[in-house]
Parts: sequence; C-alpha cells; structure tokens
Amino acid sequence: MSNEFDYNYKEREIINYVQEAVLQEANVPIDKYYSAIGKLVMWAAHQPNYKLLVIAHDGLDGDLIANYYPSREALNQRPTYQIGAIWHHDTQSYSFHS
Repeated sequence: MSNEFDYNYKEREIINYVQEAVLQEANVPIDKYYSAIGKLVMWAAHQPNYKLLVIAHDGLDGDLIANYYPSREALNQRPTYQIGAIWHHDTQSYSFHS
C-alpha cells in the first residue's frame, strides 16, 4: 500500500452490490455503513492504480469486502487489492483489514 496520494482528480467507477435489507437484518446502523463506504471509496480515490471499486457483502452479518481493480476490463480477473470492513456488533463499529 503506497503512501503517495494522487491529488489530481481522475474518474473512478464504483459498483456497490450491498443490499440495505441485509444491513437491516444484521442490525448495522445506516450511518455506520455509509461511513465505512466513505472510507473504502476515499482510499481508492487517492490511489492512482485503482480505477474500479466493487463493494459487496462478505457474508450476511454486515461485513463488507471492497475489491480494487486497475480498469473495468480487469473485472473478470482477481482484484489487485482487497480491503475488508468487519462489522463488530459489540462496539457498533467497522474495522478495516487488507
């Protein structure tokens, strides 16, 4: 993971497969979910190598998985980078792991 940020705006594409019904079933507050999404998106926005971000459920317990790709054409390949957002019911917060 590089510490060099790309401060010149370059368009990124985000595909979000997360369903609100799954979050409600897992008792994830919607504001916590959007905060986690914001962190995952902002990380991609500052990395020049990643042009496509795909966010999906990692199980039905509120956990999220973010897959980063260098282009839309690379979508059918393994992601270049992954970050998991793990939902903790006891603290009502997400932690992030790559």
